[in-house]
Amino acid sequence: MQNGIDNPEKLGRLWGERRTLAGVVYIGAQIESPGVIAYSNGGKIVFGPLDGDPNEATEAVERVLSAAGIPCELSRNIRKVQWAKLLWNASFCAISCLARANVNQIVESEGLTQLALDCMSEVRAAASTRGIELRHSLFDETIAFSRGLGDFKPSMLQDLEARKPLEYEAFNGIVIKLLTQTGQSAPINQSFYALLQHLDKKLCEEAQR
Repeated sequence: MQNGIDNPEKLGRLWGERRTLAGVVYIGAQIESPGVIAYSNGGKIVFGPLDGDPNEATEAVERVLSAAGIPCELSRNIRKVQWAKLLWNASFCAISCLARANVNQIVESEGLTQLALDCMSEVRAAASTRGIELRHSLFDETIAFSRGLGDFKPSMLQDLEARKPLEYEAFNGIVIKLLTQTGQSAPINQSFYALLQHLDKKLCEEAQR
């Protein structure tokens, strides 16, 4: 459940693909103070094997989560699920940090919403380089989903405000990497990446003072 489209593959090379499950989490929550987490919405884990073929161990994980009352869903196409979520993470996390805006402020802004959609187009193109085809209607669905999140602050904005390292490499760097490898450009994600890298460097320098 780590952020990073390529993390499951890295783990699979070490421990074997059949022993590695990829997953995504859908939940709105943030740390209000030490030991206090404010829950706002959602709460589901979608997971599955890298090869799309659930086995006994995979189904055992589903039983354990369900028995514990944790909403979950076993997917036979977890890679597509990961990329579909990256549509949101790559755009909304970056924009929230750079504009210091919560989700509602982003979707209420015509300019920021268009910027998010432009970022999603690059994510979709990057997914295609890995054989994952995302339908264009997911863009509108992602925006519609975001309208229901209200004043929620994306995780990377929470990290910025807490002076923690930023996850721009996992969200935007991978898009740049995959498109560059195939001779394509990623101007939106490249801009996000450069700006977030600068912010991250400043956070690191301040932490060392």
